[in-house]
Amino acid sequence: MIGLTLLLVRERWRSYLIVAWLAAVIGALAAAGALYPPSVADRVAEDEVRVASLSSRYLTLGGSATSDDFTRVVTRARTLPRFTVIYNEQIPVVGDGFEVAQLLHRDGACAHIRIIAGRCPVAGGEVALPEPQLARLKLGDQTAISLGHLTSAGWVTRGLGEQPVGIVGVYAPLDPAEDYWGSRSLFGAATDLLSWPMLTVPATLGTVPHPVTNRSMDLMPDHDLLISGDYAEVRRLLADARIGEPDTGMRALMDRIAAKRRYTSLMTPVVVAPVLALGLWALLIVVGSHLRRDRQEAGVPALRGLPVLRRWWLMLGAPVLLVVVLTPAGAAVVVASSDGPGGPAAVAALYATLAALAFVVAAGFPLIRARVTDALRSVPSRRPGGGVAEVALTALAVAALLQLRSGDRSGLGLYAATLSAAAVAVLAARLVPLLLRRLTGPVIRRGFVTTGVALALFTRRDHGRQLLALTGLTIALLALVSTAVGISSTGRKAQATWESGAARVLTIRGNEAGPLLAWVGARDPQGRYAVVVGRIATTGGPPVLAMDLSRPDALRWDRARQVAEELVAPAAPAVRLVGGTVSVDLDLAPRSFRGVADPGPEAFRLSVSVEDDRYFVADVDLGALRPGRSTYTAPLPGTCAVGCRVAALSVSAARDTGADITVHSLRSAAGAVTDLGAWHRPRESRHAGALTVGVIAGADEVTWLLPPDAVQSVPAVFTAGQSTSDRALAWRVRAKHVTSVVTATGAGEEPVLPRLGNSGTIVDLVTAYRATAGGLDFTALELWLTAEAPDEIADQLTGAGFRVTGDQRLADVLRAEELSPAVLTLRMHRVAAVVGVGLLISTIGFAVAGARQAPDLAALRAAGLSRRRLRRAVRLTYLAVLALGVVVGVGAAALAWLVARAALPTTDRPSWLPEQVWPEPSTVLLPLGVAVAVLALAVCLVSGLGRRSAPV
Repeated sequence: MIGLTLLLVRERWRSYLIVAWLAAVIGALAAAGALYPPSVADRVAEDEVRVASLSSRYLTLGGSATSDDFTRVVTRARTLPRFTVIYNEQIPVVGDGFEVAQLLHRDGACAHIRIIAGRCPVAGGEVALPEPQLARLKLGDQTAISLGHLTSAGWVTRGLGEQPVGIVGVYAPLDPAEDYWGSRSLFGAATDLLSWPMLTVPATLGTVPHPVTNRSMDLMPDHDLLISGDYAEVRRLLADARIGEPDTGMRALMDRIAAKRRYTSLMTPVVVAPVLALGLWALLIVVGSHLRRDRQEAGVPALRGLPVLRRWWLMLGAPVLLVVVLTPAGAAVVVASSDGPGGPAAVAALYATLAALAFVVAAGFPLIRARVTDALRSVPSRRPGGGVAEVALTALAVAALLQLRSGDRSGLGLYAATLSAAAVAVLAARLVPLLLRRLTGPVIRRGFVTTGVALALFTRRDHGRQLLALTGLTIALLALVSTAVGISSTGRKAQATWESGAARVLTIRGNEAGPLLAWVGARDPQGRYAVVVGRIATTGGPPVLAMDLSRPDALRWDRARQVAEELVAPAAPAVRLVGGTVSVDLDLAPRSFRGVADPGPEAFRLSVSVEDDRYFVADVDLGALRPGRSTYTAPLPGTCAVGCRVAALSVSAARDTGADITVHSLRSAAGAVTDLGAWHRPRESRHAGALTVGVIAGADEVTWLLPPDAVQSVPAVFTAGQSTSDRALAWRVRAKHVTSVVTATGAGEEPVLPRLGNSGTIVDLVTAYRATAGGLDFTALELWLTAEAPDEIADQLTGAGFRVTGDQRLADVLRAEELSPAVLTLRMHRVAAVVGVGLLISTIGFAVAGARQAPDLAALRAAGLSRRRLRRAVRLTYLAVLALGVVVGVGAAALAWLVARAALPTTDRPSWLPEQVWPEPSTVLLPLGVAVAVLALAVCLVSGLGRRSAPV
């Protein structure tokens, strides 16, 4: 029987070629679907580990030399599987020629250093000195040094010089940033101290009298354990060794890796499994078409009374043999071309082979079950199907939607979108032929014979309905994947843009924004490409950014100009001082406070705070105030020769004093300022007339008087939903006294703020800076740059004395996003969708070629219809199937997207932005247009070519 089957395959190899192709693709896709999730998860885990801090990549345990328990823990840890244990001992020492150093023993240090001279310490009393700082020790030709222990109470010098240690070598680390050295910054920059350690062995530490040795142990998991994300395994190993679990960042790191692994393993089959189902469905259609074409050959053995199993083998032996051989072969090709383990792929190939065999058997079941008379008919009788597939798919889709809506995105709920699309496609494929069937007779009677024949071929053949459903589902999957890719790409780029804030962001160490503002103003006076931004220190609550909104066009924020109009204070005239001196005319009237009538000559002091063109604020002391009206004069800083802005006037008062102070004028070489009515205290409104303030001090206090260009309350834009307490912001004036504060007032709300997201506050940097007289305290300074900024601007900042500690580029962020789990999962989905289109092309091409050889067309040809007309009818039939399938598929995809888009992997992390419902039309129309064009071309080519023996 097997020989007969092989002979049948050889004689009809062209018709069985499509079966072989489908079987191989099914096996390859099953293997790829099994191999892709772990390979993507490993790639994502590698990236997560690469960017993680060193302290989160290993565990550290600490103890002391007097702790026997820790000694026992070290002993047990050395037998810990899947971990590398590095034991560490060190003490701070002082000695000949240097002030402070660390005497260090670290397991295996000799394998991680380069010996410049001498050798590595191996015995007690031996040390190796660091080569880059050897010249700082001033040892001359010494080969031994004396050491003493350094404590917080002072030097421990007992025994210093009694037992010197020998210098046996000079070293340099092979890689100071290597994980082996831990996160202790052992090899820092050069300072006045000996910052690199002296290496030794534990016995040497005992020669230096000291009460306690700093002992620690680094437990470094092997690479496979770390990227597995299985922190439960880490805890199990530690528990088995009776080692307490330290509190480090490793758990958070491995939890992130585990979450991303789980995401890829869950989301990859969302489209891959439906495309596999498409391949199996195509196999069912192709094998069923084979059997219908050869049904008379299958009926003759039944007429002769052959047993059922032999009849079954004669009908299905060839496709079964092809499936058994080529499905595993397709999987083997994928395994051979990948680096992943073959075990999961072998299991997937086995399941795919069994599923393909089941579908082949299902294709032959109707003919096996048919009566002999039906089997011998050239044209099979039309018996309506029961609609079991439609009912089953609809029930599964409803169950998946209910599970998805419950919040469970696992199991069946993950397939809610694809099952919904499949249910719509098969229901439409059942309904459309029933509606069109009634048109066949009227169309033929009206003389449209070609169209009538096409309608008959479509509506009166089961495979016409099956092809319509297959086409609709394939197009729906392609549309769903294209929509998910478009939404993911748009959302990912928008999120990265908001998170970055600018095309390039430089982080600058320091808490003074003035010098950076001045430098940027000199380099970019038109405000084309640079914006200074500072993170203001807060005591809790959402973060606060102060940005220079005087240059909104340099921000990647479409609301920047509107927000700038809300936050930038109206330009009030600044009070400027020019020349070498400043004079203040004021009247002091002491008050009696707490029984003190005469506060004394030094009770009140006057200062003027001036801001130069570099935004540097200096305090000019005008001396102690005297009762009555007097003029107080003091020299101005040299930078005020060309002019300085008055940032504030301040009066400091001693404890238990009081006075009324009236300021009449300020005078410099630029003239006198006598209209002080617009001046004000922090948080107080302006008033007309002379500036009179009352000073009452229960403790040492400073009263600040701010000029007209300093706002009473700093306008701020908050994100929506912030509580009243989160909006209660206050900053110290000149950062000198807590009672002199400037508050923020709400100027508007925004749903999202750049670099802050949906929780934060933005103020104008210059407005807040002047409202506090330069008193803002920044935790970090940033320079936001556009793409037009010079590439060498970081070097220019360094040359100007700024310390650039970070350089983030939007392009790098976007490249990193391309390696996110969602993007990599969608990449596999796109491949699967393309494979689905290829399966559809193969199936339709086979159906078109088979339709031209159908016996009913031969009957029409014998009745007088021309070959040309019948070919046009066949072509029109399958072009109509394609057109209807596109309409059905797009509609099914749109409905599935509306009700179940949460089941598709558009993102793998929370987004700051509102959910985007529909993508850009081009992201969906372009792949659909290409697929439809290729399908139509295949129909036209196959319908126009063929063997001459075919009826049409």
